[in-house]
Amino acid sequence: MGWRGGPYWGGNWGNVGPFSVQEIINIIIAWLVLGFAFADSLSAGAIALSLSTWGLAFLFHEMSHKFAARHFGRWAEFRLWWWGLLLTIFLAAIRSPILFAAPGAVYIAQAYGWDYGSIRRENGIISLAGPAANAVLAAVSFPLLLLNVAPTFTSTLFLVNVWLGAFKMIPIPPLDGSKGFAWSRLYWAIFAAALFIPLIALFII
Repeated sequence: MGWRGGPYWGGNWGNVGPFSVQEIINIIIAWLVLGFAFADSLSAGAIALSLSTWGLAFLFHEMSHKFAARHFGRWAEFRLWWWGLLLTIFLAAIRSPILFAAPGAVYIAQAYGWDYGSIRRENGIISLAGPAANAVLAAVSFPLLLLNVAPTFTSTLFLVNVWLGAFKMIPIPPLDGSKGFAWSRLYWAIFAAALFIPLIALFII
């Protein structure tokens, strides 16, 4: 979920392509924390599975926010949210049945101007980009799952992306679905259906 505030001036340590060095370090830390937090055990296999499923789903979601915002010419960078990071680590350490996964988010510069319709459209597209990325990953993993290709990986990747994307599509602030719903009920419904239908089907089956 991209945070729609002003730029975070936490220092600039140089750039590597579209990413600052600080952002790359923040992404790596968040990815590692998620990998360990959602691993079923501390075995190498469990951690690798978590890094390649939960970590991939979260980062692909956030980077989609980033590049959608950059498409509209806005400053956008991923930053760690330290309280969320510490809570994620704490709940994972005590093996809580309820896990909290919010180690960071993409900070996006607010758009200004008198054309509120255009700004609402931009915010809607930027917000829906994250869940749309999860829908794409779920769509890619599903046929592989049906073909029994790396079933543990593909089933986990499918479940994680459907769950994360559907949760983010709930039209309640500050979730992505709220801005998508405010911009276009039609596009919100399309992406919500693409994520909620398979999620509900999983519980029925």
